Amino acid sequence: MIKFIKIAIAAIIIIPFLILSYVPIFISFLFRKAGNEKASRFIIDKTAHFLIRLIFLLLGGKVVLEGSENIPSEGRICFIANHTSLLDCIAVMYPKNVFTGFIGKVEVKKIPIVSNWFSVLNSVYIDRKSPRDSIKAILQGSENIKGGLPMTIFPEGTRSKDGLVHEFKAGSFKMATRVDAIICPCVIKGTRYLFETPYSLLRKKVYITFLPPIDTSKLSEEEKKDVHSSIENSIRECYEKLPEIKKNK
Repeated sequence: MIKFIKIAIAAIIIIPFLILSYVPIFISFLFRKAGNEKASRFIIDKTAHFLIRLIFLLLGGKVVLEGSENIPSEGRICFIANHTSLLDCIAVMYPKNVFTGFIGKVEVKKIPIVSNWFSVLNSVYIDRKSPRDSIKAILQGSENIKGGLPMTIFPEGTRSKDGLVHEFKAGSFKMATRVDAIICPCVIKGTRYLFETPYSLLRKKVYITFLPPIDTSKLSEEEKKDVHSSIENSIRECYEKLPEIKKNK
């Protein structure tokens, strides 16, 4: 019942804004077609961050952001994050200086408006049932990064159902290592209690922490092969140190 109430209230307010967001998407498209990529990105960037803050506010999220100074300001950038909720994509983009595309499941194509936003952020679809398609998606993500478009991937492969950090897939990191990108690890905790399993109408804290970046261009080939393990450990360690979200509070 609580989940229905929260989502219903949020939807009543958010959906009209999402529909209206087609206007800046269209304007951004016109600027892109005219060759003004900077203006196109500026419009999408400002609109996206406004919607992200609105969504967190209406779902009752009180964001605690740490480590924003660790976010690279330039270069080839790849964000790596743990995954417990559908809201994790917007959590990664919560800081105003983060503009990123995502590697996301092909089913997103069927979701109106969300699929449009997925596209304007230069995201890449992946069919997890097809190894060939998975490789193709990773390669396309690498090309985006090489072209100056930051990308984000959730290397667990799917959302954690128990709220724990699970094994990171080594193949996910090839998107960054094959183009010597800077990996910026992101730790997210609390988003699942706003959407998937909400238990209160009161505001709940969401923790978003960016850890020190790792420049893979400075790693040896052996270190690159093991980078998934070291980042998995650092994200899990930070995640476990963050305060627990208790249901009786």
